Amino acid sequence: MSLSRFFSAAALATLAASAQAGTFNVTSGANDNAAAQGISFSAAAAGGAALNNYVEQGVTFNGGRVYDVSASGVGAQPFGGTTNFVAMGPGTPLTVSFATGTTYFSFLWGSTDTHNTLEVTTNLGTTSYIPGQGGMPTENPAWSNSIYFNWHAGVGETVTSLRLTATSQAFEVDNFAVQAVSAIPEPATSAMLLAGLAVLGSMARRRKIG
Repeated sequence: MSLSRFFSAAALATLAASAQAGTFNVTSGANDNAAAQGISFSAAAAGGAALNNYVEQGVTFNGGRVYDVSASGVGAQPFGGTTNFVAMGPGTPLTVSFATGTTYFSFLWGSTDTHNTLEVTTNLGTTSYIPGQGGMPTENPAWSNSIYFNWHAGVGETVTSLRLTATSQAFEVDNFAVQAVSAIPEPATSAMLLAGLAVLGSMARRRKIG
């Protein structure tokens, strides 16, 4: 194996060994990251229009239905919501794509129903979150039972997309927020790359001398 391949393999092994799966927690009243950037859907057409490549804060949304007030039989604005909200029902899922990835996101989750599913896709794989399963709050269809769902990436992990679905009316979300990903490499990655460059430079000098 060439030295350059060795260092490439070593860097990948380092990242794989240090990567950890993300975690979530639930809060009330507000999300748990004051530095996160809010998404209001203020420029989206409300009244039940579907999102079509709607971009805000570098995040792209497709699907769902946007409302500025509750719509009978379709979706109710989550209790405590302050922006336009998005409702998902059968056949109207919402997909969320992060162009540069993110390490944190949160949103106000309307009443926690077991027919609601959130899928989080990262560089490590896809995880589903359903009320009443995997440590999620139990089902509580009461309108006043809105919660902030906060998701934090693990070490070496980046979120690339979300998918929100509902098999019955409805899955409503409001007060979206995201954390931008820093373009600065992690210390372990930087150290490995610098070490590789140093060795390659040393080899090149020896060849010239020889």
